[in-house]
Amino acid sequence: MNKNRFDLMLERYALWLIRNRLWVVVGSLLMAVGIASGARHLYFVDDYRAYFSAENPQLLAFEELENTYTKNDNILFIVSHPSASIFNAETLTALETLTNASWQLPYSTRVDSIINFQHTYAEGDELVVEDLFGDIESFSTNDIKAKQKVALAEPRLLNRIISPDAKVTAVMVTFQMPEADPAALAKLTLKVRQLAADIRQTYPSLEIRLTGELMINTAFQEIGNKDATHLTPLMYLTIILVVALLLKSVVAVVAVVLLVTLSVLVALGAAGWGGLFLTVTSIAAPTMIMTLAIADAIHILVSMFGFMREGKTQNEALISSFIINFSPILITSVTTAVGFLTLNFVDVPPFKDFGNISAMGVIAAFMLSVIFLPAFISCFRLQPKQTLNIVSVSALGWLADVVIKNRKVFLLSMLVIFGLLLTAIPRNEVNNEIVKFFGPEIQFRQDSDYSLKHLTGLYTVEYSLPALAANGVTEPQYLAHLEAFTKWLRKRPEVMHVSALSDIMKRLNQNLHGDDVNWYRLPDSKELASQYLLLYELSLPFGRDLNNEINISKSASRIVVTLGDVSTNEIKSFRDASESWLKKNAPQQFTYGVGASVMFADIFKRSTETMINGVLVGMLIISAILIFALKSLKYGVLSLLPNLLPAGLAFGIWALWVGQVNMAVSLVMTMTLGIIVDDTVHFMSKYLRARRDYKYNSAESVRYAFTSVGLALVVTSVALAAGFAIMAQSDFALNADSSLLTLITIVLALIVDFLFLPPLLMLVDKD
Repeated sequence: MNKNRFDLMLERYALWLIRNRLWVVVGSLLMAVGIASGARHLYFVDDYRAYFSAENPQLLAFEELENTYTKNDNILFIVSHPSASIFNAETLTALETLTNASWQLPYSTRVDSIINFQHTYAEGDELVVEDLFGDIESFSTNDIKAKQKVALAEPRLLNRIISPDAKVTAVMVTFQMPEADPAALAKLTLKVRQLAADIRQTYPSLEIRLTGELMINTAFQEIGNKDATHLTPLMYLTIILVVALLLKSVVAVVAVVLLVTLSVLVALGAAGWGGLFLTVTSIAAPTMIMTLAIADAIHILVSMFGFMREGKTQNEALISSFIINFSPILITSVTTAVGFLTLNFVDVPPFKDFGNISAMGVIAAFMLSVIFLPAFISCFRLQPKQTLNIVSVSALGWLADVVIKNRKVFLLSMLVIFGLLLTAIPRNEVNNEIVKFFGPEIQFRQDSDYSLKHLTGLYTVEYSLPALAANGVTEPQYLAHLEAFTKWLRKRPEVMHVSALSDIMKRLNQNLHGDDVNWYRLPDSKELASQYLLLYELSLPFGRDLNNEINISKSASRIVVTLGDVSTNEIKSFRDASESWLKKNAPQQFTYGVGASVMFADIFKRSTETMINGVLVGMLIISAILIFALKSLKYGVLSLLPNLLPAGLAFGIWALWVGQVNMAVSLVMTMTLGIIVDDTVHFMSKYLRARRDYKYNSAESVRYAFTSVGLALVVTSVALAAGFAIMAQSDFALNADSSLLTLITIVLALIVDFLFLPPLLMLVDKD
């Protein structure tokens, strides 16, 4: 091997590692453990709000609304009877028990059900306010039928608390969760599930399901734990199998597992020292690091065993392998880290953390590969066993001959296929439905789908309609605008339920006119409306006040709109239409629609806008690295094609296969920018070595690249694809979909480097 000054420097460094191997191994372990100790500072955040930065305008508007009224952190017990109406003595008794027990749940501040719905009616000149189903034992069958009629006619209950066919109902519990106790949700969930189990045991004919905003957070927490406890061991098993099959060496397997483990621990420790926290997205970073770290080790070990079979001693082979692999591993590690770091441009904190933790893991894997791995391997005496060839070198030589002979056919056919796939990209539809982030087999998803089909939806859009002054919510004009907006909302096909003050005012007006249905309309004067509201509020029991609907100064009221089965685009369209209606018909009451569903609907646009900057910066940095590494502006620019095309083609396939992209899928181009550059760097570096050092023509250089590095590219691609295939098994769609699309991108990158790049190089370098 001809050695330049850099090679000689690497040789001296590798010799020093081998001579001081014990000190290097012990020092590396101590250093890694020291950094990894920072992992004790990590904690898991299960709140969906973690996906929005503190500066996110939609989050700020939502929090302002919650601060004005009350937080809508709730859990819905969905109660149903498989074959009968819920309006019977046994089911109502169960609902009464569930309603009363829900008040005893930790952090519970409000409970809403048909049992304690505040039914109003006239008794002479008096307004009676009482629970709709108080003291069930005293109810006759006729009493139940009469109250059933009231419940099904009440707009505040229908399609929110009771289904139109009276077979499904909900007990909705609102909580004030303590922010200082990260374990509070887990404790509450345990109590809630125990209560549901107790009701099922006492009333076996009833079915009880759990949904609501807090159950979303619980699902985030549980799916994160599941990924960590299921996918991580599976990833380790894959690593052991791949390395064992490929290298047939126990020592090599131990070395790779140690390197991968230390890389993950160092990354998590650095994250802990850096004050980061884990989410269901960032907790996937260790699996990503394992996938990428194994490639570094495989390059060094495969080459070492190859040199040993050629007759070199173990130390000579290790040094030679170190010299030829140091630069490619350094380049690909840096470009991969740059790709992950560009996720910091995205305004989604968990993706930033995922990118930063992964980048730290990639750099840690590089450092351990060039410090710990050679020293550790040199501590043992290995045998030059025949490694497993997934694809033989002769087969790659045959493929090279086919590509060289049919270069024009490959180039043109690839261009046609690329054109077709790229034109399909616009067919992708954006959808960030939070319920569909969870796989169909997740209990929360099943319960929420059942609720949506039989009772009510989970997506809400909320409005705080301002009045002109304090106590202005009883002004006739304000109430008229409120009623008109409510009627417009209820006519929308995507709306399942609307909760508004105007319904209460109309019912009170009817009650105080002897329950005459002709008076089910808004009061004519502010004085009358104010008297009705005061009388009603004074009659409400503890915990059933209107603070969740009217602000303290009575200068604004809250409208809560529950939507059905809608995509995020439909949520945005609805939100835009509602705001346009307010601007046109009630400009003095104009306000923006807010809520978790609105935030997730807008997050794609925000993440895409910021992602474009990230991709541009990443491309600029990686291009500069490639131009420097390849020592050529022409080849550096040319290499961008095989680096960018695979992600674009993958999106085209995704459009034809799946057709929907979420915010994680939209980030795949940023994420893969650094990963897939590995193939291009290795192929082009071998091609240029043949051109510059051996003076081969373009066809001979292509064949040299195929036979010298093709096998390594296949092996690393298989290893990467296997890793992402495991991550694609996650029940969390953001992780599963992005992993699947990344897997497709990696496969396409290999195809592009084998079938498109060689004809392109021969076209550019006409001999």
